[in-house]
Amino acid sequence: MIEKTKALITKLLRNEGFLYLLVGGSNTLISWTLTFILATVFHLGYWPTSVITFSIGVAYSYLLNRKYTFRAGDLPHSKTLPRFLLNVGVCYLIAMVSVKALLDYMFANVWSVSWPEEYVTLFKLLSANIVYIVLNYIGQKFFAFSKKGEAPPETAGDESEDVKEKQDG
Repeated sequence: MIEKTKALITKLLRNEGFLYLLVGGSNTLISWTLTFILATVFHLGYWPTSVITFSIGVAYSYLLNRKYTFRAGDLPHSKTLPRFLLNVGVCYLIAMVSVKALLDYMFANVWSVSWPEEYVTLFKLLSANIVYIVLNYIGQKFFAFSKKGEAPPETAGDESEDVKEKQDG
């Protein structure tokens, strides 16, 4: 049982999707906690709250996703950082602007809710974050940390070990 658990944990920690969700989940927890505090305690509006939490999240995400999720630590920062920043900037603008515009319209014309402004802001920010997470994964995987056809050393080794295990087992 312990060996199977260790094998499962090892497999999960080598799975790019799982690692992205782990890094993204912890980043989101930190960002949403900070978002809640900035929006409800300090009464900052949509844009100041969004920019502050986004900036902190970007640094956290770059460092962890570069090294662990996409295993691009062997690529130079001069290649990955500009691509990463371009990716997150585009994803941020698409998510934050489009979701805000859509929800501004929905709150003004479709939904009849009387939430305090802080909660409306919070709802918009959380909704935009969901869109951002999906867009950002796609951009990081295929653009920011792309090795353009190179198989990461860990993956190549894992595949041959998997084949060997299947042949032995």
